Amino acid sequence: MLVSKAVDVDEGRHYLTALVTLDGDALRNWAQTHGRVADSEAVAGDPDPHEEIARVVEEVNVTRSRVEQIRNFRILL
Repeated sequence: MLVSKAVDVDEGRHYLTALVTLDGDALRNWAQTHGRVADSEAVAGDPDPHEEIARVVEEVNVTRSRVEQIRNFRILL
C-alpha cells in the first residue's frame, strides 16, 4: 500500500480531508512496477497513484458514517 500515514483534517471546512504521506518502500515498488521514477514529487502529480489512494480512501469510508467520511485527500511531500 502506498499510504504510510494519514490524518483527517476538518478545520474550517464542512467535510474531512486526509493528509497522506507515502511509504518509501511501497513507492519504490510501485514506481518500478509502473515504469515511473521513484520520486515523491513526481508521484504526487501522477494520476495513477492518486487513483490507488482514492481506492484506499473508499475502503476506509465504507467503515465510517457519512459525516466521518473523507471527501478529499492531499499527498504531503
